[in-house]
Amino acid sequence: MTARVLLAATLLALTCYACAAGARSRRRIPLIEEHERRPMTHTRRIGCHFGDDFHELMTEWHPHLDSPLPCFKCTCLPMRQNGRAAGRVSCKNFEDQCPEPTCDNPVTAADQCCKLCPDQAETDINIFGLNDEDRRGDEADANREFMALLSGRFGKKIVQTEGVGRAYITLREGSVHYSIHHERLEEPPTGVRFLDRKDTILYDLELDHSRDGKICGVWSEVPAYYLGALQRGHLSLVLTTKKLSNGAIGGVITGEKLLTFEALSSLLLPTPASGATSLGYGAVAVFNVHPGQHSLELYIRMRADMKSTTSYEVLLNFEKSDTGRRTNADHSIKLTLKNGFLSGNSSIKIGSLEQRWLSRGQLRISLSSPLMTPSEFSGLITLKKSCDIYQALLVRSDSKSAAGYAIVTPTNEMTLKYSLRILDVGDSDVSSLAVERERAKSKSKSKKTRTRGRNQMKPVLVNGRTRGYLPQRISARDAYQLFSEKLNFRVSASNHTLRGVLRRVLHSDAVSADGEPTLLRSADATALLWLGDSADCSLAYSLHMGDVSRSDSSILSICDTADYCPMKMDVTVRRSRNFFKSAMIEDVPFAARRLLSQGNAVAQLRVSGRKFVGDVHRMSAQCALRSLQRDSFTGYVSEDNELRNSIVSTDCRYENDTYKDGDTWHATHQPCTRCHCKRGASMCDAIVCPAVDCATPIQQPGECCPSCPLLQAVKGGCYWQGDDQIHQFGTTWHPYIPPYGFSTCVLCHCHPLTAEVMCNRKSCAALDCPLSEQIRENPADCCPVCVKPTAATQNKSCYFQRRHWKDGEEFSPEISHVAHLRCVRCKCTDGSVDCRRLGHC
Repeated sequence: MTARVLLAATLLALTCYACAAGARSRRRIPLIEEHERRPMTHTRRIGCHFGDDFHELMTEWHPHLDSPLPCFKCTCLPMRQNGRAAGRVSCKNFEDQCPEPTCDNPVTAADQCCKLCPDQAETDINIFGLNDEDRRGDEADANREFMALLSGRFGKKIVQTEGVGRAYITLREGSVHYSIHHERLEEPPTGVRFLDRKDTILYDLELDHSRDGKICGVWSEVPAYYLGALQRGHLSLVLTTKKLSNGAIGGVITGEKLLTFEALSSLLLPTPASGATSLGYGAVAVFNVHPGQHSLELYIRMRADMKSTTSYEVLLNFEKSDTGRRTNADHSIKLTLKNGFLSGNSSIKIGSLEQRWLSRGQLRISLSSPLMTPSEFSGLITLKKSCDIYQALLVRSDSKSAAGYAIVTPTNEMTLKYSLRILDVGDSDVSSLAVERERAKSKSKSKKTRTRGRNQMKPVLVNGRTRGYLPQRISARDAYQLFSEKLNFRVSASNHTLRGVLRRVLHSDAVSADGEPTLLRSADATALLWLGDSADCSLAYSLHMGDVSRSDSSILSICDTADYCPMKMDVTVRRSRNFFKSAMIEDVPFAARRLLSQGNAVAQLRVSGRKFVGDVHRMSAQCALRSLQRDSFTGYVSEDNELRNSIVSTDCRYENDTYKDGDTWHATHQPCTRCHCKRGASMCDAIVCPAVDCATPIQQPGECCPSCPLLQAVKGGCYWQGDDQIHQFGTTWHPYIPPYGFSTCVLCHCHPLTAEVMCNRKSCAALDCPLSEQIRENPADCCPVCVKPTAATQNKSCYFQRRHWKDGEEFSPEISHVAHLRCVRCKCTDGSVDCRRLGHC
C-alpha cells in the first residue's frame, strides 16, 4: 500500500509539472497531500438507541407513541460487547407497583400511571424509585484535573517493559482532554485506551504517530455514567503498541488538588545503580510554586515494591543534570502505600543554587530508600508537559483598529515558543516583544499597575507574522504566573502598544500547538476561531471573544467570498471577561467542506449587531470526501437503527489480507471491481460506468470505463483518494461510496488542464406534481418522480410501525423491548394514526 501511494504521488507530481507550465501559480491539485491514513477511532457514542432517540447510559425515560406511557420506564444499562462498552435497553411495566385505590370510582390522569381517587388527583405517587439526578450524585464540585502514572504494572498485568509515562487529564463540559508524555518505550505507541475496572474498552484511538514522546487527544461527549466513574477513580488509561496490543503501559486515573496549581513536573525512572531486576516501575513528581517564597509544594506518586510496613521515609535530593553535582541539603518525604502505589505530599525549601539550576532546565530530583525496589529513581524537572496552549487576544492600548493574537507554548528546556500575528501595523514599526506580569504599584493606588518585562526581544516580521523562541528561560515563579493566567504578551510598536492576557486553551481537535486560528474582526472588536477535524470527521471549533459585555445569541457561518454561506450554526454568547465556546458539528455540508479544503472559506460571526469576518486557513480534504459520500445518499438510504448502533467495528479477511470496517480496496478475484469491509463481511461491487456523450468513445489504459477522446492528446492524470487510483485526463467516473456502492448520483471528472478532480451531484428536473406525489421509486434513486395516487393512498390508509393499516382499522401498538401494549389502542383515520390509553386499564 505504501509503495502504491508513493508511486501515485510521484506520477502526479510529474504530470502536474508537465501540464501546469503555463498555468497560474495558484493552481494546485486538491486531495493529493491528504491521502495519508488518518488515525482510526472506535469512539462512537456509548448509549442506547430507542426508536429515533439516543439515550445516555443509566438514563431513564418513558417510551412514547404519540404521548408518554407513564407505567413503562426504560433504562439504558451498560454492558460489555466484544470487550467494548455498549448499552442495552431494559423496559419494565411498573403498573403492579401502584397502591390500591380506597374509593369506588378511581380515575387515571393522562400523565399518571396509577388510578387515584378524585380527591387525590394532585398527588404525585413515585413508583419508579431513584431518578437520574439521584443516581449521578453531585459531581459539579469534584476534581477537574486528573493524572495517571503509566508503567508496565497496571491492573492485574505485569508487562516486561522499561516504559514509563504520565498523563495529564482535564475534564471540561463533558469532554476529557488528555496529554501523555512517555519515555523508554521499546516501540512507538499505536493506541490510547480508557478502561473501566473490568477492563472494558470505553475509548480506543489508533495513533498514526507519537511526536517527541507526547500524545494529545480529547474524548468528547463522555457519558455521565463514566464521568462519575472518572471522578471516583474507577477508570484507567493504557497505551498500546504493535507487539503489546492489549497494553504496554497503563495506570489508574486519580485526582489531586495540587494538580490544579501544577507548574513543574518530573517523570522519574529507575537509575542504573538502583539494582532493579524487574521492569514496570516508575514515579511522577508534581510541583507547585509558592509566589514570593523559596519553596515548592511537592506531590509524589510511585510504582515500586516496598518491604514490611505501609509508610516510609524516602530520601529526596536535588542535583545538576549535566555534572551530577548534588546540593548539600537533604530532604525527606513520607510516602504511604495504597492500592499498589506510594504517594505523599511535602513542602520543600530550595536554595539559590537549586533555583539557578531550575531556571536553566538543569535540576534533577532523585528519590531513594533501601526499602524500595528499585532503590532509587531520578528525573529532570521541567515545565508541565501538557498539550495545552496559552493565547492572548491583542488589542491596542488606545482602542484603535490594530489587533492580533499571540500563542505561547512551554518547551522542555524551560523556554517559551511563540507565534504572533498582528494587523494594521507595519513590519518595521514593531520594536520589541515581551512577556510580562503586572502588579500593584502601591496600596494607595491599587488600580494602577506597573509591568515587569520578561524575555524582551526585537522580532523580524513578514506580513505581520513571526514565530520563534523567547531568548531567556523562564523562572519557576514565571511558570506559575503563566499557568495561573497572570502573564501578558506585549507588542511594542513605534506609536502604540498591543497587549493581551495569556489564557489557557485546552488542546482539542480544533486547537493544537502547531495549528493556526482565524482572526475575526469587526469595526471595534476582535475574536479568535479555531477549526479542526475529529477522527470521525466532525468539525470541531473553539471560539474566544475576550470581554463580552452581555449575553446574546449569535450565528457562526462558513461562507465563500461572495457571501454565500452553505453552513450556519447558532452560538450562545454569554457575558464574560474571557468568553470561550467549544463544540462539535457532526453533519457538515459538502459545499462548506469544499470551501474549507480549497482555502476559500470565510468565517462570519454575527452577535449583538456586530459582524466579525476572517479568512479561514486551508483544511484537510480528507473529510470533504466523507461529506460528499454522506450528501450523495442523505435521505435516500437508511439502515436499521438498532442494528447499526449495536455492532462495533469488525475486521474483514480477503485474499489473506485483513481490512478494518469501512476500508476499501481493489478486488483481485475479478477485474474492475471494488470491495469494502462492512461489519466483518467483504462486499464487492462491479464498477458502474457513466454514459458517454460522444460517437466514438475510447478505452484508455488502466481505465475500466470508456471515455470521449480529448481534442488534444495530453498524457497524465488525477489522483482520486476515494478509490486510491490515478484516473487519466478527460475520464469520468462514479465515486465508490461504501457501504452503498457506486453513487450514480455523483459524477467525477479529471480535468485535463488543471489536473483537478471535479465532482458534481446530478441535477434533478423540476416536477409539475405536488410534493405529496413526488417519490423515489428506489432508495438509491437520485431524483424523485411523479406518481399518481394509488388505491391504497386514495383510501387514506396508514403506514405505522413498518406495516399498512386500512382506514378505520384499530390495533394495539408494539414497542421494542416491551411487546404489545394492551392498554393502548390506535386507530387509522384519514391517513394518520391516533393512539389513546384505555380508561379501564
